[in-house]
Parts: sequence; C-alpha cells; structure tokens
Amino acid sequence: MSATKEYTALQEECERLRAENQRLNKDLARYRAKYGELSETDKEEEVERQSAETIKFNENKAPVQSSDSAVITNQSTSEEKIKLFRLLFRGREDVYAKRWHSEKSGKSGYQPVCLNEWNTWLCDKRKTKCSECKNRKFAPLDDGAIYKHLQGKSPNGADVVGI
Repeated sequence: MSATKEYTALQEECERLRAENQRLNKDLARYRAKYGELSETDKEEEVERQSAETIKFNENKAPVQSSDSAVITNQSTSEEKIKLFRLLFRGREDVYAKRWHSEKSGKSGYQPVCLNEWNTWLCDKRKTKCSECKNRKFAPLDDGAIYKHLQGKSPNGADVVGI
C-alpha cells in the first residue's frame, strides 16, 4: 500500500471515528438528561441543545428520529433550513400573501402576491382594487420568498410571508 493511499485511508477512518464519537456523546448526554445525572440547569441546557441539533427529516418530508436522516443545525445550508421551514409551516403552494405597511397611515396587513402588480399594461392599483382586478395572477410560494422571510431584513416587515 502506498503512503498516499494509507494516509487517505487513515483520514477516512479518523473522520468515521469523529462522527461516531459525536453520536456517542449525544447519546450519553440524552441518557444523563433522561436518568437524572445532570443538574436542573444542565438538563435545560441539554434539552435546548438537543432541540436545536436533532430536528431531522426524511425524503417524505416527515419528521423522524432515525440516524439515517439529515440533522438541521445553524451550520446547515439555506436550502436545508428552507426545506425544514416548509416542513413545519404548510399551506397553499399556489398563492401566498406578503405583509404591507403604510408609513402615511401606520396601517399594515397582508395581501396576496400578484405577478402583474404595478405592470402599467395590466394593473392600475390607483383605479382598481386588487380584489376586483381582472388581470390578477397570483404568485406561487417559492424558496426565494421563504429565504427573504427567514432573513427578516425589512424594517417594516414587508418581507414577512403569510400562508
């Protein structure tokens, strides 16, 4: 066996052992929390840590607790977090509402997102209410809208999605 192959094999074994060690530490912490070997403060911290680290899902979008599913943490990708959000908050996929806020009146609310909104050929919000518009075309809920919702960068909440 060449030195390069041996080194690669050792690296793979090291990664496998690290993953196993991490899994065993989680199992040990769960055991201690369950059987009272931790103080009340430690139990609360452990439960909080576990709830943040052990939310899992499978290909059927159903929450599971098996070892073959992906674990969602704050280090997970945006796509994984969006998938989890869609799993936890379900509604219609063909239409969604966004929050609006008027600086003038101070009022706010939710309105379905229209693909033709402010298109001068199809929409004139100054003359026609959205609910009476014949050219209304609802936007389907997409990952981009959820991403903006989760970022929450709009100071008046205009990126908040309602389903």
